Amino acid sequence: MEILLVEEFKRKAMHLGALSIPLGYYFLPKRTALLILLPIVLITLAGDIIRLKELPGSNLIKRIFGAMLRDHENSDLSGASYILSGATLTIAFFSKPVALAALGFIILGDIAAALVGRKYGRIKIGDKTLEGSLTFFGVSVLVALLVPDLSFAIGIIGALTATIIEAMTWPVDDNLIVPVISGLAMQILAVI
Repeated sequence: MEILLVEEFKRKAMHLGALSIPLGYYFLPKRTALLILLPIVLITLAGDIIRLKELPGSNLIKRIFGAMLRDHENSDLSGASYILSGATLTIAFFSKPVALAALGFIILGDIAAALVGRKYGRIKIGDKTLEGSLTFFGVSVLVALLVPDLSFAIGIIGALTATIIEAMTWPVDDNLIVPVISGLAMQILAVI
């Protein structure tokens, strides 16, 4: 069962809150950003474990967040756990410009792609739509243009990589793998 469009808007509003991660990281050193993120990741993962294992407190968590969960998240970690884990890994392993771009791709690109794809998507590509994927790419290119100290060519390749990874179906949530794989592609190009 798909979540309602209104719940998708709520979900994407929460996703937009994740924009505080790259914005905060822009002003903070890597170590400080990781010291802030790590406890948040652990709390979110603990909440998911409580929800999934039906431990005390699971009903409250389900009441607050249940309507926004996608079907697969009823038996898996939430997108929040994956985006926070992906952000932490991306910040830990990549240069600041690369991490900022990769996080911008998944946060802003995913929001735009989901909303456009759900509303206007007609041409299906697996579980996604061509319209959503093109929107993801366009927003990611804009992100690449806005990130300071990121080569335009590297940013475009990162945006394309993120778009391709996001459009495919993976056994791991795209909130984790899109920033990590697009970040890895950009980081490799940055050191060549």
